[in-house]
Amino acid sequence: MSYDTSSDETTVFGLGLGCGGRVDVLVLPVTPATALGVFAPMKDALQSDAGFALSVVVEDGQEGGFLVVALTGGCRQSCDAELDAAAIAAAQAALETKKAARDLVASRQLFTEVLLPPPKVLVCGAGDDARPLVELAASVGFGVYVADHRGGLLTPERFPAARSSSS
Repeated sequence: MSYDTSSDETTVFGLGLGCGGRVDVLVLPVTPATALGVFAPMKDALQSDAGFALSVVVEDGQEGGFLVVALTGGCRQSCDAELDAAAIAAAQAALETKKAARDLVASRQLFTEVLLPPPKVLVCGAGDDARPLVELAASVGFGVYVADHRGGLLTPERFPAARSSSS
């Protein structure tokens, strides 16, 4: 579905939608095969803190197909060599610019979303004043690490939102 709220013809529909722009919404069914074939490697890429791109073949009136391209972990392929090669190139270009892209690739519409690891913050000191800072930073998407020479203060109970140095 495409929603365009920038024209006067959609004034009633666009009331309260904010930006007055355009948004395309794609909803795809997730089957057990899709979940294992695509989302398992995506979960691994997210946990590794590596940037990667998720590409979806978007065709009007047809189901799209997923291609996951992770530069550090290979890719899930579509069984179409030309599409795979072009999708990998599109994903690499999107990762370089750090922006989503919609391209015509191998005669097919391809949408590529870039997923980057969260920025990291190191909180030096594990005193009581660091606890709300760690919670706030984690709540807005930072990967938070806490360092202190007092090892007894660096516990998961004290800083549940912080990452351990092994993660």
